Amino acid sequence: MGLQLQKQQRDVNQQNENDHDQQSQFLNKDNSNRASPRDRRKTLTPSKTSDKTLLIGSSILHGINPKGLKHGVHKHSKSGATIQSTKDDITMYDLKNFQRVIIYTGGNDASRKTDIELFEERYCQLVEFIRKQHPACKVDMCTVCPREDVDVTDYNKIIAEIAETYSLKCVDIYTAFTDN
Repeated sequence: MGLQLQKQQRDVNQQNENDHDQQSQFLNKDNSNRASPRDRRKTLTPSKTSDKTLLIGSSILHGINPKGLKHGVHKHSKSGATIQSTKDDITMYDLKNFQRVIIYTGGNDASRKTDIELFEERYCQLVEFIRKQHPACKVDMCTVCPREDVDVTDYNKIIAEIAETYSLKCVDIYTAFTDN
């Protein structure tokens, strides 16, 4: 019994080491646990970036299980995310590891009745940040789903205009909920 228990403990220790190794491959090698969040850029394993997609935004994305999507999709969602917090969060990633970034944000800004010009300015800053970090990266912007607490029509018009200005794809989520 004693030898079997020791073997089980060794197996558990080995599995823990394997789990640690798998998790650490997503972080830059030069980062330490004491680094600020901005310095702890997340990276994917060094494989082809052609199939890597970052899906980032608000809690609407919580229900999406990346394991059910094509290989290489990384989801980052946060309750209460605003355009600014999404931009702050995206700085943690090395965008050169992604071929595509899909953005779903703005609903919480609309709910907080963010000034429409400030909304546009922040969204442009987010797009420009992505473009600066990885000019070849494809960026898809999603319109905001209908909300009970605010009319998002004007905010969605801004999202569509920004997508057109920057020659980006605009995924019209709003219409999917409202078209019969």
